[in-house]
Amino acid sequence: LIKTEGVRLVIHCNEVEVLNVKLLSTCSYSSWSDTWNREVTKIKFNYNDKASDYYGTKPDDCFAGQFLDQTTGCTYCPADEWSAPNIDPTCTACPTGKGVASGAGTQESDCTWNACVASQYLDQSTGCTDCPADQWSAAANSDPTCTACPTGKGVASGAGTQESDCTWNACVASQYLDQSTGCTDCPADQWSAAANSDPTCTACPTGKG
Repeated sequence: LIKTEGVRLVIHCNEVEVLNVKLLSTCSYSSWSDTWNREVTKIKFNYNDKASDYYGTKPDDCFAGQFLDQTTGCTYCPADEWSAPNIDPTCTACPTGKGVASGAGTQESDCTWNACVASQYLDQSTGCTDCPADQWSAAANSDPTCTACPTGKGVASGAGTQESDCTWNACVASQYLDQSTGCTDCPADQWSAAANSDPTCTACPTGKG
């Protein structure tokens, strides 16, 4: 006999469990005797015996989301781990990049993608992915997209963690870069080459315009 939630009869034959049945759903400590819970290592059988009256201490399975601690009993799986009903001493880790709350993982599909770090977005197929060029995202982003930089500004792929990381793009030829308003046409009688990031243009030679 063993006591878990109640009293169970467990019978083994040739070291194989052939019966495990609950006899009583409850059993108070006042009515339970520790002498019932014992192991018989050897017993003589008659030729027509079918099974032993082996007394064991096989525990019930822990619930899904738990593992069996031999000291304290069934214990919730740590965060980012899961289990089906079991008597194993550990739970199973979620796939890389995924997580689940402690005790809430009862199958692998309970593991969901973790929120992404700044400069990434969440792709439900592959997980966290760097934002494209000229886009940014803040930390703990679970959205499937990033945020576009303001018009005329850009940032390298995976480098935009906040809007201020977006900086003015270099200007086309015949423009200069005003840090307040962006690319601006050169004044009369001035010029600039392509990819100009300077705040001024170059004056034409004397007498030319």
